[in-house]
Amino acid sequence: MDKILILDYGSQYTQLIGRRVREIGVYSEILPGESALDAAALADCVGIILSGSPHSAYEQGAPAPHPSVFSCGLPVLGVCYGIQRMTLDQGGAVERLPEREYGRKPVALLDSGAASPLFAGVGREFSSWMSHGDSIASPAPGWKVLAESEGGIPAALAHETLPQWGVQFHPEVSHCEFGTRILENYVLGICGARKGWSMQAYLEREAERIRAKVGARPCLLLISGGVDSTVAGAFLLKILDPKLVYLLYIDTGLMRKAESDEVMKNLSQLGARTSTWRTPKLNSSAPWPARPTPRKSAKSSATFSSRSRSGKWRASEFPTPSSSRARCTPTSSSRERASARRPR
Repeated sequence: MDKILILDYGSQYTQLIGRRVREIGVYSEILPGESALDAAALADCVGIILSGSPHSAYEQGAPAPHPSVFSCGLPVLGVCYGIQRMTLDQGGAVERLPEREYGRKPVALLDSGAASPLFAGVGREFSSWMSHGDSIASPAPGWKVLAESEGGIPAALAHETLPQWGVQFHPEVSHCEFGTRILENYVLGICGARKGWSMQAYLEREAERIRAKVGARPCLLLISGGVDSTVAGAFLLKILDPKLVYLLYIDTGLMRKAESDEVMKNLSQLGARTSTWRTPKLNSSAPWPARPTPRKSAKSSATFSSRSRSGKWRASEFPTPSSSRARCTPTSSSRERASARRPR
């Protein structure tokens, strides 16, 4: 099954990119941005997307793609930080502009953009969604500008000879006009991905895998009552014998009022055989246990001044209230030493 690899550099929209690709019908997989792409990662991969990032491409320590991303020969699409990183690494300039581009911004295709396969079926002018403070001041050698935003700022670029593209806006966001069409042009057109993924097909594959692993044995799932674990529990109840599925909910005592009862009610409606482990409640009115009296050691008879000089206080050596006055009173020898150190 064909897949698109998404390299994550910390963007708030990375998961949304993956979702949009899957909605097109193509499987997507997200990896850390600096991952080296070996044969296993590249298996069935037909294209790569570089996500945005809260970092500036020119700042020290900013994440960068591994060289294998570009040496593998697959098409690469940089989104926001992704294209800025590609521009900077290939000799272009990225700078912070006085005015940050954020929210809906008009984008106009140049003649080169109108002829690009990335913008097939896209109007010459459309409203995009941007979220960046840095912009491309000058493209890297070998790159051409496909579209511009207000003020002539590059909004989309493409390499003249290599299969590399970039957009400064976020086509994955629903506010971007033609955003889905642009992603389809890249995934289906440029990358040539075949549609082979759907949620139903995914569930069927996972069901077969779980049945083969569980067999006829009982299955225990620790459940928190949140969306993820509840959906997982419902899925197990659907694909396995409900009599063999056990959902264990642990009431830590830190839940909101009546929340545990609501969780148990929801699980029961799913047909689950649930068990609840309730932690013992703390009785705030009960007295705290008495502190054991420290055992005296050979050193406990030493004076306060000798302990402070050695720096070897131990819990068992702290004076008890009844003897604190005697033990904290400096000895005559310590008073003499203190007097000798006093400036005259």
